[in-house]
Amino acid sequence: MASKSNRWLSMVALGGLLAGGFVASARAADAPKVTYADHVLPILRAKCLSCHNTDKKSGGLDLSNFTGLKAGGGSGEIFDPGNSGASILWKVINHEEEPKMPPNSEKLPAEMLAVIKNWIDGGALETTGSKALASKKPKMDLKLTAAPTVRPEGPPPMPGRMSLAPVVRTKTTTAITSLAVNPWSPLVAVPGQKQVLLYNTATLELLGVLPYPEGIPQVLKFSRNGSLLMAAGGHAAAQGKVVIFNVRTGERVTEVGDELDTVLAADISPDQSLIALGGSAKMIRVYSIADGSKLWESKKHTDWVTSLAFAPDSVLLATGDRNGGVFVWEAETGREFHMLKAHTAMITGFSWRLDSNILASSSEDTTVRLWEMENGGNVKGWGAHGVGASSVDFARDGRIVSAGRDRVVKIWDQNGTAVRAFEAMADITLACAICNETNRVIGADWTGAIRVWNAVDGAKIGDLTPNPPTLEERLAAANVAVQATTAETKAATDGYTAAQAAAVKATTDLNTANTKMAELTKVVTDTTAAAVKSKEVIAAAQAAHDAAAKIAATLDPVVPALTDSVTKGTEAATKNAEDKEIAAAVTALKALLDNRAATLAANKKVVADKVVELTKGKEQLVAQEKLITDSNVAIEAVKKTVPDLTVADKTMTEKAVAAKAVADAANAKLAASQQQVARWTAEIDFATKLRVLTEKQALAAPLVAASEEALAAVNKMKADLAAAQQVVVTSQTNVNTANTAVAAAKQVLTTAAAEHAAIITTIAGLEAALPALKEAQAKGAEAAAKTPTDKELAAAAELLKTALDKQTASLTAMKTLLVEKATAVEKAKIVVTEMEKKAADAVVVLTASNAKVTELAAAMKPIEDKFASAKQAADQALQPVTALQQEIQKLKEVKL
Repeated sequence: MASKSNRWLSMVALGGLLAGGFVASARAADAPKVTYADHVLPILRAKCLSCHNTDKKSGGLDLSNFTGLKAGGGSGEIFDPGNSGASILWKVINHEEEPKMPPNSEKLPAEMLAVIKNWIDGGALETTGSKALASKKPKMDLKLTAAPTVRPEGPPPMPGRMSLAPVVRTKTTTAITSLAVNPWSPLVAVPGQKQVLLYNTATLELLGVLPYPEGIPQVLKFSRNGSLLMAAGGHAAAQGKVVIFNVRTGERVTEVGDELDTVLAADISPDQSLIALGGSAKMIRVYSIADGSKLWESKKHTDWVTSLAFAPDSVLLATGDRNGGVFVWEAETGREFHMLKAHTAMITGFSWRLDSNILASSSEDTTVRLWEMENGGNVKGWGAHGVGASSVDFARDGRIVSAGRDRVVKIWDQNGTAVRAFEAMADITLACAICNETNRVIGADWTGAIRVWNAVDGAKIGDLTPNPPTLEERLAAANVAVQATTAETKAATDGYTAAQAAAVKATTDLNTANTKMAELTKVVTDTTAAAVKSKEVIAAAQAAHDAAAKIAATLDPVVPALTDSVTKGTEAATKNAEDKEIAAAVTALKALLDNRAATLAANKKVVADKVVELTKGKEQLVAQEKLITDSNVAIEAVKKTVPDLTVADKTMTEKAVAAKAVADAANAKLAASQQQVARWTAEIDFATKLRVLTEKQALAAPLVAASEEALAAVNKMKADLAAAQQVVVTSQTNVNTANTAVAAAKQVLTTAAAEHAAIITTIAGLEAALPALKEAQAKGAEAAAKTPTDKELAAAAELLKTALDKQTASLTAMKTLLVEKATAVEKAKIVVTEMEKKAADAVVVLTASNAKVTELAAAMKPIEDKFASAKQAADQALQPVTALQQEIQKLKEVKL
């Protein structure tokens, strides 16, 4: 039983079961001793056996013995060991279904219901020495209602978060005998040592590890809807078993088979109702998944059964052996449907076309053959691999993939025409498969190498391993990568910083030159414009100067002459004061002199001012022309540096871009390495929590078992007390009934005695009256005889005779009745004695029952105290289990 316990622990570590599920599992593993004989039968005796006993089997059900309870009633079995929720017995006594039991009554007390529920869930033990019965139901309803060849609704069947810690890590790998690809998701299953590995065919990432402690899985198959994974194998010459896993959770759903050698061939029917297996025993065995029962078997094969496969419609089953024998069977009945003759060496693989009409087979005789199912004819066959074909797989679109001892995996069409051959592997290829979701082909060889190719162009995508590193090895490698990439990233970052600085300097230099050239150009432009204006100002000043100089030159000789004229005229006027004309002429001449003198002075001032202006303007123009010349010289000097600066800027910028790309790549590589460290740290933490959970569950299990034992004891005591109280009620009823019977018997005796005494009195009266009556009759007869003619006397004599005869008869009857009444009195006395004894016995039983109730009631408290203490200990032990399970559930929801 140790292996069973280990399997349970593996399941817990894999699935992180909830606390309630753990308790149930602990019950199954540690089997609290709630038994039929000690706990259930007293309840049934008190509540159910009046209708369901050996003599009165209501509904065909006898609950008075374990055999009858196990056999069930007219509707079949009434309990499913380990699964009270699916048991008819529990449903009717818990008033979940009709007919509710007991009929027309309230539900049984809670403590009684708990006993029966715990008994069923604990495996329905008969006695403390019994072995728990196995449930006939799988852990989930596997039977499909939808067509298995149609894409199922909902998200693709992919694993949730599972442990990535390998069960076994070996120094070398070994031959891979099977590969399985999920028909509706990018998922491939790979066999390993005591484990099955799940990889994503799109990313080649490991998604989960499923423990297979039974040994080495020789055969892997996904169900047709992709929700289940079958693993079959075991230990050579020791054990063989088929296990079904839930793809999404990794939980073991069910297992079948108990072979004495490893299973070499197995499959699950597409409707998920059957499992077929075969191996070295040359036997085909087909089991029902619903209850694990064996439906049929056949030893038609003359050698090891090496391959088998159900048709997609679940109607047929193909099997092949080491001699090349191929049979097709009706899957449900085991009736032989076809015997297919053509192969001459070991059958290595089967694969059905999706429509179930064509079966492909591969053999070590080098061939791949196609068979039609209407008549069993070989419609096509070709030499696929020169030294033997080892595997064959139909793609959803009808392509065929095969592998062989020639180390090559190939794709064919259904006419046997080669479509593509992939690069040869290192050794004999033993298995191949095609992923319909990614159009990738996977092949595996004798050395344990697994390769993935693109089916379109044959390019190698990558490799998978059946022997992945431990999580600690992955973390160590990730830390080494971080250390290496940290130095690389620092160098790249420093290089980028330097290159960026050089690029910034080059850009700054170029921008400075361009700015300088722009500034100089603006100076030239602005100064040229200013020089133009200066020339215009000089020209205007020169013109004004020249005009004023001309006027001044004209007036310069006139003003002195006019001055002399005025002086002379004034003298004349003075001398000829009376000459008005001379005086008027002198006045006019003086006015003209003033005007001309003023005009001359003004123009001379203009000339003087313009000379200054011209001098300044010419000096400014000279300076502007020099600035223009100097600026143009400077512009040419800057222009000569711009090309080199432009080249330098472009070069430095490109170097900076390249350095940034290198730095970004290094940083991304470092981030990826750090992410890997974080990921594998998280995975180790996850795996550690699962391991700790298992340890805590193991510690809690005996405490839970002790609590269950204590609860069972409490429930048994309550059931015993209830039964004892029922006995008291029954005993009291029996006492009352006996007392009533005693009173009735005494009443019968009293009546019989009174009647007996009355008869004695009657007889005494008759006997006292009879002699006188006899004498009177005799006298009357004598008188009548003496007077025969006296009719009246004769009549009177006759009346006396009649009265005598009647009295005589009455006396005789009374004496007879007296004997009967005497007998009745004696019988009544006996009955009274018997009833008094029964009443006394009933009182004794009642007294004992009351004593038993008192005894049980007194014993109840220590048992309840023991249960309370055990429950408290179990609850305390389960608290960290529940907390850890909740934490693990949250971790499962985290996407790494």
